[in-house]
Amino acid sequence: MLFPEVSSWSHCGRLETNAERKWRDQCRTAQTDNPVQQRSRTQRAQEKITKFKKWFWNLVERMSVAEKQELVYFWTSSPALPATEEGFQPVPSITIRPVSDNQLPTANTCISRLYIPLYSSKSALKTKLLIAIKTEGFGFV
Repeated sequence: MLFPEVSSWSHCGRLETNAERKWRDQCRTAQTDNPVQQRSRTQRAQEKITKFKKWFWNLVERMSVAEKQELVYFWTSSPALPATEEGFQPVPSITIRPVSDNQLPTANTCISRLYIPLYSSKSALKTKLLIAIKTEGFGFV
């Protein structure tokens, strides 16, 4: 695995305009549902995120060595994996952003955090991630 120490996956709550409204509506709906409906909705969301994580790591495993190096650079601004046992400091992490097939992944290289929208398909994830890592501007795309 490229980053075996990546242990932090979070779901970002900061949203924009239409996505923000949609998110708020979903939250309001969740608050008015009965407990069984809330559990079901939470389970479905967790299943989507779990599937998304599998898509991501499956994609990374299938990348060429050059693409993996580009991903490391995009994510951390480091041209290669660390040579020491301490690894990256801070430890690389991933934040899953709200659903959007229109946005590219971004990165905050100062804290080694990759921000990825929850894409609707594995092919959308692959396409957008490869476009993002091919840029020369770190995570600022």
